[in-house]
Amino acid sequence: MKNIQTIFVSTKKQHGSALILVVILLFVSSILVASAAMMTQANTAMTSLQEQGIRSYYIARSGAELAYEVIYSNNDLYTQFRTNDQLLSESITFTEGGIVTGNADVVIESYDGDNGKTLQISSTGIAAGTDHSKTAVLIIDNMEKEGDFWWAQ
Repeated sequence: MKNIQTIFVSTKKQHGSALILVVILLFVSSILVASAAMMTQANTAMTSLQEQGIRSYYIARSGAELAYEVIYSNNDLYTQFRTNDQLLSESITFTEGGIVTGNADVVIESYDGDNGKTLQISSTGIAAGTDHSKTAVLIIDNMEKEGDFWWAQ
């Protein structure tokens, strides 16, 4: 009989241990959930920054391509840049469905390069709602002979 009493007495002394175990498990679970939430928030912020950079880059590149098309589709403007050293800057606003998506500040410069007249189009794009900017530079080497062109940035 003493053995049975000893068992009942010892289990009565351990009633609070389950509560402590539950509190410890709850604390550990809370730490894991908080860590996962912080990692998700950091990843979301990083993704947003990358998206802003990509949008700004493509706005800059679109500004440079638009300037290129305007120069090469207008004979008077093309001749002006081909025969003289020129520097022109312009701001272009891009819209989609009436909503402004970004701005590109374009600087067009023609100068005498190693292979003849060189045209350099620098465009800095800023996506709407951000202060993140990217620059794209298009260089056309030897304008007289429709020479090579490449993206410097």
